Amino acid sequence: PGWDRSSYGKGTGGSSIGGNGGGKTEGDKNGTNGAINTGSGGGGSGHGTSPGIAGSGGSGIVIISYPTSYGTSTGGSQTASGSNTIVTFTSSGTWAPSW
Repeated sequence: PGWDRSSYGKGTGGSSIGGNGGGKTEGDKNGTNGAINTGSGGGGSGHGTSPGIAGSGGSGIVIISYPTSYGTSTGGSQTASGSNTIVTFTSSGTWAPSW
């Protein structure tokens, strides 16, 4: 009765950006963190004789694109792409359009 804990392995994070799950051995039971700037989840912990530590989720990213003809704005990292301005935030910040 019950499940056989001795036969399970580590899980792999989804889309190669999620954190991997921990295993059951002492040196391998902690989950890994999700990839930065993806918002992906961290890997769950494994459990041998004691529980491991789950990985943290990846930080998020915000990308805003607007026609440069609208005017200027402040905030984030700004680059030009054709006739658009691309604003990228990889940390907390404020975007202020001036139109």
